[in-house]
Amino acid sequence: SQMNNEIDLVILELDKNERKILNEIIKKVDCDTILKHLWPGDSVEKYCLRILKARRFNSHDSILHINEDLEWRNKNDFKQKVITLKPQQILKLSYDMIESYIPIWHQGYDKNNKPFSIQKLGLVRLPILLSNTTLENILNFQAYHTEYMIKL
Repeated sequence: SQMNNEIDLVILELDKNERKILNEIIKKVDCDTILKHLWPGDSVEKYCLRILKARRFNSHDSILHINEDLEWRNKNDFKQKVITLKPQQILKLSYDMIESYIPIWHQGYDKNNKPFSIQKLGLVRLPILLSNTTLENILNFQAYHTEYMIKL
């Protein structure tokens, strides 16, 4: 598939040491749990490489981050929430209120066919939102939206 070809190309671009670190990380993490939380088309390699790059190939920091991420994902299970819930259910607000007070939307796709989202955070009406829902619901909505964009 095209996704696997993209992964193969990214891995081929790694130098020998970077590939070695990636392979060591994959052996040390819970791949079954990672797979449980991935969306179709994603892979353990791509997930681990994303974190390794963000941690500048520091394997210790990367493993800590992966374990923390998996703990958070196990606790919150936003993948299941994206599958089963609507934003209104997460925020406990009407669609009109969400649209009015949280200006965020999926705009389309960039030249690499990655989803493109626009958030006008300066226009978020936090005092009004907090009088109608909780901060926890707002944070859950942000996590929900991020997972939704990953799914695309």
